[in-house]
Amino acid sequence: MVGGALVTAGRAWLEGKDREDRDAAALATVASAEQPAASADLVQEVPVGDLPAIAHSYEGVFSAAGTGALSGVVTSKLSGGWWDGTVDAGKQGPVMELQAINAEARASLCDVVLRTLKSAFKTYAPAVGQEAEQAQNLFAIVAENATREWLLETRAAANAAAAAGGLEEDLDEEGDAVDEEMCARAGNLAAQLVNYFEVELPGSKSALYVNLLTHMAGLSRSQESVFEVEDGEMAEAAIELASAAKERRDEGMNFSMAAVSVSVLEDAALRVAEAVASAYLSRVREGASAPAVTTPGGQTLAAAKGKSRKAVQAERAKRSAMLAAAASASKVVRYALSVQPRLKSTRAMEKFRNEVKLNDWVERNYRDVVAMYEDWHCLMGLDASGEIVTRRISICRHSELDQVRGARMLMSMFLEIADIVVPIAKSTLNNVKNFSSWLLVTLIGRSLGLVYRGIRESMNPANNNGNGNSSTPRFA
Repeated sequence: MVGGALVTAGRAWLEGKDREDRDAAALATVASAEQPAASADLVQEVPVGDLPAIAHSYEGVFSAAGTGALSGVVTSKLSGGWWDGTVDAGKQGPVMELQAINAEARASLCDVVLRTLKSAFKTYAPAVGQEAEQAQNLFAIVAENATREWLLETRAAANAAAAAGGLEEDLDEEGDAVDEEMCARAGNLAAQLVNYFEVELPGSKSALYVNLLTHMAGLSRSQESVFEVEDGEMAEAAIELASAAKERRDEGMNFSMAAVSVSVLEDAALRVAEAVASAYLSRVREGASAPAVTTPGGQTLAAAKGKSRKAVQAERAKRSAMLAAAASASKVVRYALSVQPRLKSTRAMEKFRNEVKLNDWVERNYRDVVAMYEDWHCLMGLDASGEIVTRRISICRHSELDQVRGARMLMSMFLEIADIVVPIAKSTLNNVKNFSSWLLVTLIGRSLGLVYRGIRESMNPANNNGNGNSSTPRFA
């Protein structure tokens, strides 16, 4: 904890010294609304030009999020793996369940989620003190509505494909294509994006999401200028983010206030799409499960063997619910865009989902704790070609370190100890290496050299006498 206290004191002194200069530079960036050129030290996969100018308005931010305008700040791209045959299985693992869906379905889902978010912001007006709860409700509603729209689009695409192939179209009602259980699951998962206990922490992901919702809601009601919403919390937070990002250009941090809004918006949209994809995969798995054997009378075999009437009725009710869920999930498999061909088997699907869960655990308990100490967030986004990419955004996250528990707390303690012990250990190892070198070369090496020289001279008769005429050894 001593190392953490020293770091905190040093950061406070530096922030107090440079705060005025940073705020002035950030306000100039916001007022100009011009995107600065990309840093020369930017780490990226392919060369790109300067970032385009992004209008800091409601339509401008959403347009930039939908067209991959932040491709110039891409740090890494989520490539494929064994599940789609892109790379060797041992070299790449899945990061999101969204990767299990093929490219066409994934693009359609991300587009639907972004459109649903855009329409939801127009009527979003959080009450003071209820921002966290209403943000959770908004994400849940967006996920549910996006799931319904995505399933209907998938049904229409399946019917169009059947008609093009000369097959009979499915003429079921539209309601049959919507799985309400899947919608409910997606909503519950999306609501977990906002952690109620982290909203008050300035640098947390939940605080970014809540501030983004408030900020975009303000932009939806005011299209003229960003300064009309500067009294909101998001405006202040975005200015601080832009200011901190400009100081980290060596890591590719070159964000204006508009680019910060776009990056957080893309991350929120992809996280909601991830919730929908997770609910979809779970329903696909359930739809592939075979129902239990029943008797002609409708009872299960177990219930037909001497159970009471009440128990039999309970079994029937449970059985009916299971059959309804299986039938609903089967419709999802039938109408929704399919998953990757290599994930058709149960074993492959379970392997994929287990690898995603393991990556989530490592991300939450290790990488995110490291990011807290290094003051940055890893945000998901889309590039111009629609591929999923990750970006880093610089923001002070020191307040989160006081709230970590369990394995995250152990990791934070390990990092603090490592910050103190590792430099001492390196110095100690260097000293041991230097001492070993001196011991082997200077002390032992020279001593052995003198011994060898003495033995050689004693064994050479020509060197025993000064004139070299005696053949008797000097030491006999």
